[in-house]
Amino acid sequence: MKPERASQLGQLLKAKREECGLSTHRLAAAADMDQATIVRFEAGTIAAPRPDKLSRLAEVLGLSSADVFT
Repeated sequence: MKPERASQLGQLLKAKREECGLSTHRLAAAADMDQATIVRFEAGTIAAPRPDKLSRLAEVLGLSSADVFT
């Protein structure tokens, strides 16, 4: 994933998390991952996100798979 795409994904995830009223800790718990991973996603520093993690985040945040995989 190109850095600008990772940044766009991070912005989308952060906006949706805030819209849902979730902290990074609560999102991490709901998606069964570390809070630090959520922070890295939102910062756009994960260049090759694992599909299973993207799917879990999409599910918790009410996003479609297409939203996070494109």
